[in-house]
Amino acid sequence: MYNRGVNKEDIFFADEDFYIFIELLDRYLCEKDPLECTKNYKGRISLFAFCLLRNHIHLFLRQTDERAITEFMQSLSVSFTMRINNKYKRVGHLFQGVYKARSVLTDAEFANVFRYVHFNAGETEEERLVYPYSSAGMYLNASKGLENGVDFPFINTAATFEFISRDVCRNLLRDSPGRLGQASGGALGGLSPGRAEPSSDVLPGLGDGTGGGFSPGRAEPGLGPTLPRPSPVV
Repeated sequence: MYNRGVNKEDIFFADEDFYIFIELLDRYLCEKDPLECTKNYKGRISLFAFCLLRNHIHLFLRQTDERAITEFMQSLSVSFTMRINNKYKRVGHLFQGVYKARSVLTDAEFANVFRYVHFNAGETEEERLVYPYSSAGMYLNASKGLENGVDFPFINTAATFEFISRDVCRNLLRDSPGRLGQASGGALGGLSPGRAEPSSDVLPGLGDGTGGGFSPGRAEPGLGPTLPRPSPVV
């Protein structure tokens, strides 16, 4: 799941703006008091990974019903736009348009997208470990047995480990961009790690928010067979 600012402009203007977005993820994806008058998508949306950059966002998630992603993204984008517009006394759209999405139906594709999203947080393991606006550091800290890292309770790590093991997760995040092609035998299937904004050339199969455009990837060494999943990951 990907979206960017109007005319490729920033959507985060200060560090605290990133935390506004993270706060909204917590509001919509963590279990809340049923008496609170706010929408909640826990149980309908599982968030595997995220990375926020100055002018675009990456969310890797799964829905349990066909309307969940559309409703979640609408709630998230409208709430964030209202908060930012009010803070900076601005008017109009913040995001360029409807989010872009692609379906992921195999374990190999899951691993590739999981790595791609997190490599936007930095080119080295150390950079990814300390980048505060991504789930990369949380996964890396967990793989090292550290307990003092940032914890994002809205990340469904249990769901992540249904697709890739903890060892595979650790290895995916420790690879350096320069070694990815050799280490994976070209298994990226067109994914280009780093901070470049995705385009149809970088992420084949990007759709218009409907979840279409699945482009199967090649098998990742050590992942075993690529198994179809009943619930598409988008």
